[in-house]
Amino acid sequence: MNNVYVVESTSRYKGIHVTERELELLKYIYEFNVFPAINFHRLYNAGSTKPRTSQAISIRLSKLVKSGVLIQLKSEVFQNAEPRLPTYAYRLGVRGFDLLIKEKFLSVEEGERAKSYGNKLNMPTTHNKMVSTVFALLVERLIQQGESLNSLQVGSFRGERHTGINKANGLTGYSPIIPDWVFETKDNIICLELDTGSQKMSTINMKFDRYKRITAHLNKPLIVIFSVGLSIKEELLTPKEKRASSLKDFFTEHTEWPSGFELYVLPTYRTPDLLNKLIRGKVKSSKLYSKGAANNWLNYAREASNDRLTYSMNKQEETNSLFFEDSYDLDLVAELIRGEKREQAGLLVMEEGSVRSYQKARTNMIRINNWNTQRALYESKTSLLLVYEKHISGVHDVLPIQPLCNLFIVNIEEVKAVAESKGNDFPPLVEMVTQYTRNERTLI
Repeated sequence: MNNVYVVESTSRYKGIHVTERELELLKYIYEFNVFPAINFHRLYNAGSTKPRTSQAISIRLSKLVKSGVLIQLKSEVFQNAEPRLPTYAYRLGVRGFDLLIKEKFLSVEEGERAKSYGNKLNMPTTHNKMVSTVFALLVERLIQQGESLNSLQVGSFRGERHTGINKANGLTGYSPIIPDWVFETKDNIICLELDTGSQKMSTINMKFDRYKRITAHLNKPLIVIFSVGLSIKEELLTPKEKRASSLKDFFTEHTEWPSGFELYVLPTYRTPDLLNKLIRGKVKSSKLYSKGAANNWLNYAREASNDRLTYSMNKQEETNSLFFEDSYDLDLVAELIRGEKREQAGLLVMEEGSVRSYQKARTNMIRINNWNTQRALYESKTSLLLVYEKHISGVHDVLPIQPLCNLFIVNIEEVKAVAESKGNDFPPLVEMVTQYTRNERTLI
């Protein structure tokens, strides 16, 4: 970023040279109306080889305010008669709008209209602050990877500004659905819903139905993310995890969903990582990919155990009854062998946050449990292995499943590392004891 944009001095305002990074931040402030100072700081240094200190950024912000490019907003110092540290946010000043008009980011009409309501804007609500924070964390990740929304040709919109969704809303004949934020890639439309935990399930179901309805009127597949909780901190077993569990368990079976529709539920602190994968096309959900991923885990597991753990694809007719000719198919069924011990396992490739993956896991657990109850006491029981691509995805996925059979979480990343280290270890796995309790153990 080398371009510099000149804002001339006047009798009222000081002049200033605006960098290309700062111009990009001005665009974000316009899109969100008001931008928290903490997110301005976060993005100002993103990808910089010589990051500025927080104090230096604050001084720069004060200069942008004195030049009329920005206007600073400040929270009340007292709340409920108790003193607290003030927080700051910024909206565009008159000269900020003029700069965006000059650089043709805004039309004159759009800029003048925005100026007219700009002085009515106040500090963002906690909900709006979190929408902009999820956005800022996503952009920060992209910059660190040498990419941007522009380089990936990803559109970014306030929910009410997405023309495709507005048109689809008009065609359904029902009340419109307005997402908190929308990203559009060449392949998908991704809608973000920040869930505070205060909405009743009837309201959530109404949103769900409205999203399903507009899917038929969109020109691309629709992905909806319910991001639960207003925190970007990792805090396991807090109310937001339980809320995410409730939502995942609430939605109707995915066989009732329209084609081209995907739904995710996960805590807010995991949302930027999911968005990063989705807009970069790193999420693969085809049946062929899932079968290949399950087979990869088995191959790495055998290599990691130095061939002390082997497996065979069981071809017996009764075993194959664990395959189901519908959308709940297991990805693989294998017999795991360690010396004299044998254990049959169904493998199901999982995607963090995916309601579709969760419903497959829950249904196959019930089917395997029914299968196990029909077997003799001396016969080994079948287990279910939930296979994730990354270790962190398996660790943080919220799975409201009360195990009815031996249920394990494994990942390709971890077992591949063990295999490539040329060690002599059995692949690690995590056993689900209850929906919130997990124990580490080895296979068989």
